[in-house]
Amino acid sequence: MKKIIFISHDPLTDTIKKNYYLERFRGDGIEIEYWCVRRIVKYANIAVLNNEISEVYFKEVTHIDQLKKLLEERAKGAWICVELWFNWDTIPVFQLLKQYEEKLFSIDWYSNVPAISVRRKLLDDIKTLSFLKLYNAGVRVISRKVFNVYAKRLGIRPPAILFVAGDKQAGGDRRVISLNHHDFDIFQEGGLSENAVAGEQRYAVFLDIMLPYHPDFKRLKSDILSAEVYYRKLNKFFDKAEAKLGFPVIIAAHPKSSYKEEFNGRTVIKGKTNALVAQSTVVFTHHSVSMYYAILYRKQLALLTMNEFKFARAKSFVMQIIHYTMELYAQILHCSLINIDDQNELALREVDMESYERFEKTYIRGKSDKQNYDVIKDTLQLN
Repeated sequence: MKKIIFISHDPLTDTIKKNYYLERFRGDGIEIEYWCVRRIVKYANIAVLNNEISEVYFKEVTHIDQLKKLLEERAKGAWICVELWFNWDTIPVFQLLKQYEEKLFSIDWYSNVPAISVRRKLLDDIKTLSFLKLYNAGVRVISRKVFNVYAKRLGIRPPAILFVAGDKQAGGDRRVISLNHHDFDIFQEGGLSENAVAGEQRYAVFLDIMLPYHPDFKRLKSDILSAEVYYRKLNKFFDKAEAKLGFPVIIAAHPKSSYKEEFNGRTVIKGKTNALVAQSTVVFTHHSVSMYYAILYRKQLALLTMNEFKFARAKSFVMQIIHYTMELYAQILHCSLINIDDQNELALREVDMESYERFEKTYIRGKSDKQNYDVIKDTLQLN
């Protein structure tokens, strides 16, 4: 039987259909089922997306007994793609999947990225001199260690087969299969050849991460900047950038977004990020994986921080990590890191071709000359 069951904490979206090749599998005669278990996974039950879709193969699973019954009825002989965090919340799910462990795999587009210094973050927690922050940090570390011991005792583990973007080395007993990042696949399909999505004008593009509203930040339960402050600061910077550059800033909207007037009348385009970057002059972002397009097209890149990010430290886990990640990427790519609260700062560094090429080979491109879809099919022996 040729069948794949996807068990995910996310509902079905057009982006998921594309990134996980659902329709292509179905076109090749492989049966697909997509089960969303957000209602039985505590961390995932927080977020509801505005771009959810439904298909004949989609099912919302609302309790653990329902999942058990579905597995018993439909999982025999099927491959199971598990898109869940491996933590306390998902123990009941992984216990059910234990008997299917030889048929489990996961596709992780985001685990092979430059890693920030854990030591630096810990020092920030200490410098904050907040007993509650230090206590919570200690609880997280101890909880993770206890979880690892408990999971081992239960005999549960993450899927043994891991498909991951770029040149990631194998760790532990997991079999790591290298893929191109899904944005590289889209890049190969072409963006320069598409009709100009923003006309013939020169422009800068901002790669939006929907910062005040992103569901992952809610799942992490981290304080984040208010929408009012965030968009006011961004628009003030865009006004200054447009005056200096002599052309507009266009927003490449996050696929989960639903904007109204947040960007003060600027052009907002969703679902065309590849083409928008391909035809742009300058790319602005914070830390978005879609910045890979800027690297692939060798575009001038400027990472935008602000005081709330720079001085967040232990006060906001998300903003602290975003700032540190931008600092790290700026060092690796030798691109600009701009604090938009600095009224005098709008220096744009030229593209460092060697740094971009090295990043592409390490984090974006896979080891195989085959397309991702064929690598996955060959590995799972679905031909």
